Amino acid sequence: MKEEEVIEEVEEALRQELGELQEQEIDKCLRIWRDFVEERDVANTRKPETWAAAVYYIFSDISFWLWGKVTQREAGERFGVSENTVQAKQKEIRDQLQIGFIDGRYTPDRAIEKF
Repeated sequence: MKEEEVIEEVEEALRQELGELQEQEIDKCLRIWRDFVEERDVANTRKPETWAAAVYYIFSDISFWLWGKVTQREAGERFGVSENTVQAKQKEIRDQLQIGFIDGRYTPDRAIEKF
């Protein structure tokens, strides 16, 4: 799969699964993905849902006070991938982008306000 196709499929999967979020929140979530792919080649990904699940897990984790804790297993089930895959991919993204507990780049404003 070409990199552009992977990027688009991950974004589409996130938009479909996160329809309950406000647009600003979806944008923050997508920013995690877009920032990551600026620094890493994701071509030849066989299952883009693996990346979508990892991004969703990270976003949920740094915004947990809005929706409650989402486990890696739950994130994987939502996108049809294994918990182990979510664990590996989310670690890769977090390490690459150095995402912290509350990260102004990615944490929604209303989540920061509630914190």
